[in-house]
Formats: sequence, C-alpha cells, structure tokens
Amino acid sequence: SWSSIMNGLIHRTILFTILILCGLSIGQIEHWPWYDSIYYAIITLTTVGYGDIAPSTQKGRLFAIFFIPLSIAHGGQLLFGTAISSLLQKRREKYYTSLYTADTFNMGNLHEMDSNHNNLVNVQEFVEFMLVKMELVDKRLLRDLHDQFKALDVTKSGYLSKRDLQVMAKQKVRQAKAKHDKYEGKEEDK
Repeated sequence: SWSSIMNGLIHRTILFTILILCGLSIGQIEHWPWYDSIYYAIITLTTVGYGDIAPSTQKGRLFAIFFIPLSIAHGGQLLFGTAISSLLQKRREKYYTSLYTADTFNMGNLHEMDSNHNNLVNVQEFVEFMLVKMELVDKRLLRDLHDQFKALDVTKSGYLSKRDLQVMAKQKVRQAKAKHDKYEGKEEDK
C-alpha cells in the first residue's frame, strides 16, 4: 500500500542520513574533508571498501569498529531490503490468491470455511477463514471480536443499530441510579 511504501522510504532515508552522519563523524575525528567523509561512508556501507581512505587514529579506528558492521548490515537493508520485501510480498499475494480458486475449491474447503455449519459459506465466513489461513489474524482474536460484537448487540438482532445504543444508554442510567440509591441508603444509615 501507499502508506507502507512511504513508511519504508522514510525509514530508509533516516537510516541513510544516520549512516552519512556517522561517516562525517569519523571524518571529523580523522580531519578529512566532508566529501571524503561521505565517500568513506558510502564505500563502507556498500561494502566496496577500496581502502584508499581509512581511519588512522586510535579514536577513528575505535569508531570504525562499530560503524563498519552497522553500516554493512544497514547498507544491505537499504540497498536490497525494498526489492526483497517487494518480491516476497508479490509471492505471498500470488500464493494466497491461488489458495481457493474455481479449480481448487472443493467440499472439504466448504466444510472448513462453514463456521455456522449450514452448508453455505457467506462473505464473512470466507474472509475470516482466509485471514486465519493467511496468518493475518488468529482464531482467538476472531472469537474475541465476535464476543465483543455480541456484547454490543444488546437487542440480540444480529446487527448494531441506534436501538442498541438507546438500550445501552437506558441500562447505564439504571445502573447509575441504582448506584446512587445504594450510596444514598448508606448515607442515611450513618
């Protein structure tokens, strides 16, 4: 989705900026010009490492001990993370869309999806089954959501409506009144 692409881009931009700032920090320690510091950071994070620029001071080498492994790890993520995650996402989508097509759908699938055992699979049953099968939600979460729905459906109509809200409001008023009356009764006993 667009938001995940933007989040990934923002994450990678921040990561790249941090790596460049680390390169500039080593350059500061080593008294390199800024362009050599950026060059060093890029050469290091891409693992090219020509060796033409390297820290020579003790502080610079100590900094490099931490910078080099971190920059290589994050450089790989920067360079290949997007391509690999995009490829994996496409493979996952292809797999899940191929799970139940007209060619593969059978009675076993129907019985597995049919949560209310009426030999019919409605949209809700299909979607919930697929979400569990795709490991995007687990059965416990779905059960909890169904329980939450049942608790909100105080009219037991199978739908949430304005009437449910009205009944809940009346129940709250009754509960508040009962609590108030109970409190008033305790006050009179004193």
